[in-house]
Amino acid sequence: MIIPYKNKLPDIEKAVFVAPNATLLGEVKLMNGVSIWFGTVLKGDTKGIYVDKNSAILENCFVEGSNIGKETLISHGAILHLCNVGNHVLIGVGAIILDNAKIGDNSIVAAGSVVSPKTKIDEGTMAAGVPAKVIRKIKEEDIINLENSLKTIREKARVYSKMLKT
Repeated sequence: MIIPYKNKLPDIEKAVFVAPNATLLGEVKLMNGVSIWFGTVLKGDTKGIYVDKNSAILENCFVEGSNIGKETLISHGAILHLCNVGNHVLIGVGAIILDNAKIGDNSIVAAGSVVSPKTKIDEGTMAAGVPAKVIRKIKEEDIINLENSLKTIREKARVYSKMLKT
C-alpha cells in the first residue's frame, strides 16, 4: 500500500520489489534493486526514509525516518527508528536500532540486539546484546554470507515480481 502524507508520496525506482501487503507512507525513496517484503512498514511522515541500491528489508520490519545504505540486509522483524545504517550491513532478526544511532559500513548487528540511542557501531565490527556492544571484527566469511544472502533475496524478488506482476 502506498500512502501520501502532506503531499509527499513514496518515490520508487524501477526494478524494485514491494510486497503487496507492505506499506510505504510519506517521504520514502527506494533506489534500484531494493526489495521490501511482506508485512513491512516504511513510515516517512516525521523524517524521510532512503534505501540505497540492492538493499532488502525482510518481512514484518518497521522503519521510520531512517537511511539505509546499499547492499544492506534488514532481517525479519527488525525495527529501525530515526537512525543511519551504512553500506554492506546485516541487521539481524528482531534487532532494534534506536534514535540517532549510526551503524558503520561492513558491520553486523546480531539478532535480538538493541542499539541504544546515539550509539555508534564502528565500521567492520559485529555488535550484540542489550544494549548492543561490539564483540568482534567482521570476518571474510561474514561478508561472503551477506553477499550470498542478498543474491538469493534478489532472485526471489525477481520471481515474486513476475508472479505478482508488481
